[in-house]
Amino acid sequence: MSFLASVGVTNVDLMYVGMPRVPQEGEEIFSQDFRVLLGGGAPGTAVNAARLGIPTRLATYLGSDLFSGFARAQFEQMIADGELLEYAQYVDNYYGTPKAYVEKQLADGKDVILEIEIQGALKVKKQFPQTLLLFVTPPSAEILKERLIGRGTEDMEIINKRLSRACEEAEGIENYDYLVINDDLDICVEEVHQMIRNEHLTIARNEKAITQMREELKGFLKGE
Repeated sequence: MSFLASVGVTNVDLMYVGMPRVPQEGEEIFSQDFRVLLGGGAPGTAVNAARLGIPTRLATYLGSDLFSGFARAQFEQMIADGELLEYAQYVDNYYGTPKAYVEKQLADGKDVILEIEIQGALKVKKQFPQTLLLFVTPPSAEILKERLIGRGTEDMEIINKRLSRACEEAEGIENYDYLVINDDLDICVEEVHQMIRNEHLTIARNEKAITQMREELKGFLKGE
């Protein structure tokens, strides 16, 4: 499945509404309203692409200042309103999947691939029992550590947290349907594609076709 990946920093836009004019330097005027909105190139691109119907993923980072707290509050409100299919806190960050998007894609007959940690995966499996769970892992723990360090995006404190989390997740591998070793990327991708293709052939996912075949066979017996 192809999608647009939008990666970048999430900013916070401060919008003053109903100002009588643009203030001059040193002048104090008042607006009728004040709004705080999420902004930045990456979120803006992701939102606009999604509105056009393009499958989109946003990877961003939130700091710990006042306005980043606003973004976290919005996320927590989505949790409270039941707008997320799953969510989790991973290495001090929130991750979640909007429910409406997934339900629409499924209704359109499309496969939905979610790259999520084990907490979220099990929540999705509970809501959609036919979910296919693939546990993707490097060939060894040593290679996992090398890859995390090689990215150069996080300090050792965060890397150690990720390794600790990986250790916890490894205890839940038995809850998954397949184990995928990500050694050679091209081979790994082809293996995942084959697993998905095979899943489309299972009896449980072809009940409509089976029912139709049975009805047609019964029609032959009746001379129809």
